[in-house]
Amino acid sequence: MRVRVEGQETRIYDSQTIKKICMEVGADDVGLVDLDRESLQKEREGMLYVYPLTRSIISVIVVNNRENIQSPARYVANEEFHHTGDKTSSVAREILRRLNHLGTRGVVVNKGWPMALDRYPGKIWDVSHKIMAVEAGLGHMGMNRLVLHPKFGSCIQLESILINAVLSEYDRPLEENPCIDCNLCAAVCPTGAITKGQPFDFMACITHTYRDNYVGF
Repeated sequence: MRVRVEGQETRIYDSQTIKKICMEVGADDVGLVDLDRESLQKEREGMLYVYPLTRSIISVIVVNNRENIQSPARYVANEEFHHTGDKTSSVAREILRRLNHLGTRGVVVNKGWPMALDRYPGKIWDVSHKIMAVEAGLGHMGMNRLVLHPKFGSCIQLESILINAVLSEYDRPLEENPCIDCNLCAAVCPTGAITKGQPFDFMACITHTYRDNYVGF
């Protein structure tokens, strides 16, 4: 479908077709976000820096093997994290290739961080996958500072695809937060970085989990 916006003809792409492509390629869930919504005011500049033609964002999730991620053996959890991360990147790139055939262009953003460590300790990322996932209705932030999906919980990996297309329908944040304040994440946190009712202890977390790199922050 084509409509005229500000004197120019704009093609409107069917949202369900876009989602179907994402799921066929290997995404476990997907949501669509429009760039112009008020809640993205602080994020808009970064996304336009990465891809100046951005009109919409596709938020994609791929699920980790839960038991691997929960293993106390760090090497087992890390292997799962990296393997699923590679799959997430491949899925996102294949989605974009298929959208290219429909006439849609775009950019696949890094699945994780770092993005621009020369800015550290300032904001080193341009696109927050967590914010995009929340805006796309894929979950809400839990007390553990991870996006909690209603079905898959926090055992997910996130990716964002910036595209130049206007879509027929967009998703909205969930009305209810899957986080039920059970306090289990705080109980099992090995460093005490998560404490109920207290600010997240960034240094405790990064010293234990990311002492070898900044992938994840």
